[in-house]
Amino acid sequence: MSIEIQTSLAIFSAIFSIIVAFFPNPFISAGTKIIAFVKAHWLPLLLFVIISLLITILFVLFNKP
Repeated sequence: MSIEIQTSLAIFSAIFSIIVAFFPNPFISAGTKIIAFVKAHWLPLLLFVIISLLITILFVLFNKP
């Protein structure tokens, strides 16, 4: 993998781990609570994924040597 992809994956995983740290309850127990959490908060999660992808694309585009 290229350095840009590795860096953007590291940024994405760091942001995701921060969000998981702020919402610990659904991630403690089994997958049913995770599914319920995603159903209840699907719009913020979708926006987070879209924004992260946009940041990743911009980062890769403008980080060319």
